[in-house]
Amino acid sequence: DNVGIVTHMLSYSWGNTLDDLVQSLVGFCETHCLNTKHTYIWLCCLCRNQHRSMNTTEQRQQDEEKFITKYLIEEQIVDIHNILALIIPPWNTTPIYLKRAWC
Repeated sequence: DNVGIVTHMLSYSWGNTLDDLVQSLVGFCETHCLNTKHTYIWLCCLCRNQHRSMNTTEQRQQDEEKFITKYLIEEQIVDIHNILALIIPPWNTTPIYLKRAWC
C-alpha cells in the first residue's frame, strides 16, 4: 500500500498551496471512488527541484539538468495517461493555472 507505479500526474501552478494540492487530490479520489492507498500521483515538486539550477551557467549543472530532464523525467512521465489540471478559483480573475506558458 501507498507505493506503486504512477497512475496520475498532477499539473498545477507554483502559486497553489500544499493544502490546495492535498484537498484537491483527496476530493478527486473521493469523487471517482479511487482508493487513496492505490492511487499514485506524480508531483514534480516532490520528484524534481525545478528551481535548483534554473539560473546557473555552470556547464556541469547544465549537463545534469539535461540528463535529468531527458532520462529521469520525460521517460517517467511519458507513460502516465491520466493528467489532472488543478484550477482553483477565484473566478473573478483568470485562475493562476491558466496563466501558465502552455495555456
